Amino acid sequence: MSNGRRRDERYNDAVRLFLAIELSERIRANAGALQERLATANADVRWVAPENFHLTVMFLGELSEALLPDIDSACQTICLETKPFRVRAGGGSFFPRKAPIPKTLWVGVSEGAEEWRTLVRRCEPWFVPMGAARDGGLIPHITLGRVKGSKNIDALKAVLTQEAETDCGDQNAEGLTLIESVLSAEGASYRKRGFWHFTENSVELSNHVSVDAA
Repeated sequence: MSNGRRRDERYNDAVRLFLAIELSERIRANAGALQERLATANADVRWVAPENFHLTVMFLGELSEALLPDIDSACQTICLETKPFRVRAGGGSFFPRKAPIPKTLWVGVSEGAEEWRTLVRRCEPWFVPMGAARDGGLIPHITLGRVKGSKNIDALKAVLTQEAETDCGDQNAEGLTLIESVLSAEGASYRKRGFWHFTENSVELSNHVSVDAA
């Protein structure tokens, strides 16, 4: 989840936040089984706990808790414009594709990818002014683990190739969740800070006013 930025020293009450779509138990279980098969390669990987699997929409960065009401207002508007949509997850892969050593192992999204991209673009006018980065690649994915070294990389890639067409199931994406990420030596732990339902009879609201965090 990290984009490499340092903690924002402007805020003494900064919290590390991101927006995501929560996953069904079925998708998390199937992605967890895929993760276990990848682990048989015995590569040097820090694995994400299956209960923490999610589909990231936007990493907001470290922001003051005082901005939570503004985030709430923005998410309400975004979700009024967004209909629930179907998501299908599957296919083991990695970033960066051309590097000799992968950095991030993930499960992709087939069905629902375009709706996810629309949602990301809908979020950008609100949250980029706060410091969130634009996602130039726009590849929806569920992170399974992060590679820490070169041990058994060829074996890991071989298992990934075998899992390239694995189906992890589908679900309805019903809303947007705000999650706080707390980092420690053992990895990240997550705390849910908000949830907003998508709107079945959504409307396009043209007069967006971006949040100014200054």
